[in-house]
Amino acid sequence: MNTSLAGAKTTEHEAPRLLLDTNVFRGLAIGRLQSYAHRLVEISKIRIPPLLWACEITVEELLNHIRVEEAADFAHFRAALEWMERLCGNAGMAETLPWILRHGAVATMGRHDDRFSATFNQLRRQVIKADRFEDLSIALLRNIATRRTRYLEQIDDWARYVKVSLREIQVRVKRSRLDAIAMSKKSVLHVSRVRAIEEAPAWGPLRSVKDQALAQRERIAFEAAQIFKVGGRTGYDPANHPTDYSDMWLCAYPAAGYTLVTQDGRLMEAMRHGRCKAPRIVDLEKGIAMAEAWLNR
Repeated sequence: MNTSLAGAKTTEHEAPRLLLDTNVFRGLAIGRLQSYAHRLVEISKIRIPPLLWACEITVEELLNHIRVEEAADFAHFRAALEWMERLCGNAGMAETLPWILRHGAVATMGRHDDRFSATFNQLRRQVIKADRFEDLSIALLRNIATRRTRYLEQIDDWARYVKVSLREIQVRVKRSRLDAIAMSKKSVLHVSRVRAIEEAPAWGPLRSVKDQALAQRERIAFEAAQIFKVGGRTGYDPANHPTDYSDMWLCAYPAAGYTLVTQDGRLMEAMRHGRCKAPRIVDLEKGIAMAEAWLNR
């Protein structure tokens, strides 16, 4: 890679937007991805537009571990948040999840309010400033605990809903001529269109069904993979797979122009099982190669 980045083109619509999964930051924190560290730091030097991104999901997943019960591992999670700060900075915080979800159905989006993203940046910096767990303020720990409780409640609600809805979908698949892929597509497109119409009618026209299906193909494939797992020999209980909650929402980000960069083989496998064509979910080596190719044009 040419490490002289001064002449790199920075036209926003041309630049890849690489959304780093939580496992990338944690891998860097423990040194498991050390061979990629220098390349990522070089890529991160481009801040306008940022090439490397985090989102509220990845921040929440790390903050959830900042608690008394895991105080012994504080250094690890602090280091992961420090890598996030180093690579993504303030500007590399993706839009809020509701904005991302609407983008899958709406053709033209309004400007995103960055104040919500600033909150996550501030929480991250407060944790990084503490050398030890004991240095964290009571107010910060209470804030994080409140967020963690709400996050876990959302996972529980999701698990109950998904368990029932997937079994209903599976029954409908058996009774109809629609296969799991078609049923998943119908479900995802319908729900996101209804929400977009209800929540943001002033943002502009909806995408065509064809364009929406293309934009949301990773989200559709993820749900289809879940349907296949429900029908498998071992079955599928979402309550036993809480990280699927985060993965499901991460699969919505490509519709807003992001490429999800992950070291999670299960997520890659879900794209294969869900028959996603040209998924915008890649491993770290490919993600870095995308950024380097853009920088060296």
